[in-house]
Amino acid sequence: MLKKVINNTIWLSLEQILRLGLGFFVGAWLARYLQPQQYGLLNYTMGFVGLFSPLAYLNDLNQIVVRDITLESSDKNEIIGTSFTLKLLGSLITIFLSTVTIILLRPNDNLSQSLIIILSFSTIFYSFNTIDCWFQQQIKSKYTVIAKNITFIFITLGRILLISTNAPLIAFAWVMFVEGALSSIALVIAYYISGQALTKWKFCFKRAKKLLKDSWTLILSGLAISIYLRIDQTMLGQIIGDYEVGIYSVAVRLSEICCFLPSAFVTSVFSSIIQAKEKGDTEFYRRLQQLFDIMVLMAYGFAILMIFSSKILVNLVYGEHYAATTNVVAVHIWSIIFMFLGFAKNIWVIAENQGAYTLTSTVIGAIMNIFLNLWLIPSYQAIGAAIATIISYGFADYISCLFYKPARPIFGMITKSLTLTSCISRILRK
Repeated sequence: MLKKVINNTIWLSLEQILRLGLGFFVGAWLARYLQPQQYGLLNYTMGFVGLFSPLAYLNDLNQIVVRDITLESSDKNEIIGTSFTLKLLGSLITIFLSTVTIILLRPNDNLSQSLIIILSFSTIFYSFNTIDCWFQQQIKSKYTVIAKNITFIFITLGRILLISTNAPLIAFAWVMFVEGALSSIALVIAYYISGQALTKWKFCFKRAKKLLKDSWTLILSGLAISIYLRIDQTMLGQIIGDYEVGIYSVAVRLSEICCFLPSAFVTSVFSSIIQAKEKGDTEFYRRLQQLFDIMVLMAYGFAILMIFSSKILVNLVYGEHYAATTNVVAVHIWSIIFMFLGFAKNIWVIAENQGAYTLTSTVIGAIMNIFLNLWLIPSYQAIGAAIATIISYGFADYISCLFYKPARPIFGMITKSLTLTSCISRILRK
């Protein structure tokens, strides 16, 4: 099992390395080409759709699907088929909400409206990501990695072609739409190669009720998470302007570079830690503490490295137009600590069925982020948005544990990880 987890982590990491590596440099080229104003508008519209897209992605439903396939393997076609239908309905809701809201906020901005419509319709293709749940449960992520990476390479070449031919901004939105379509086709092909078939999928209303009952709190918390992940760019665009969104978006990209390894690692160990729960709480919490320790060590390492290298990186890769990004990175990068811990804590949420707690903490965090942005953005602009992000992340993924009795052991575990006392104690024992 350990070997399979390691191999799966490597495959998932390779996907993220390729996407973040190649995507980083092509994205930087795109940022240079569009410059902060248009790049800010593109990121504003992406963030805007991102506020509603959790209803289409239903990422938190994926973990429930993986769990149910593990426990009820004979019903996998019913589980996957029902999940696919739920995601498809969610994407239709996303399209409606995104389109209506942008018309109300920017009634005379035809370009923003067109970008939003194109990007929101691309969420339809994310319904097929349900296929990835089966590969995760089988610990065979290499198939989806290969499928997605082939698509990603073709799309990256398309972006390079558009930049080289001085294409207009809207063309890059259409590329994202095509990327979703090709990625879905590639996943379906990989699924058939593995001996499976979409024709065996079936929708079950009873199963849909069960999936929603088990995950509705996680879905709503995912929506709340999306708000405090994306609302900063939306509010920057509305309060200050698209130029400031361009500066801030580069800082966010530099922070996101650090997320590929912890995300892949948590995805790979998810099933094994859930199975450890069957052996008893002692083993489960021991494994969870180790995971928290690993997440914190990764976060500290990435944050320190980025602070010392960001000025050179921004000037070299993005150019002088984005020089102001360096100061934003020095603040925003610390948010990855709580982001990494949130990846790990979600395993506890699933295992202990604490979705209601997650919903409450993330909703409060999202509301907190909105008010902090309203307070800080007018005075500090992008840096204010970065400060608001850190505080809201810290509350939702850490401080909130202190106010909820069942989560207080998690507060203690995270505290041990943040202060490195758990790591030091383990080293001394050995």
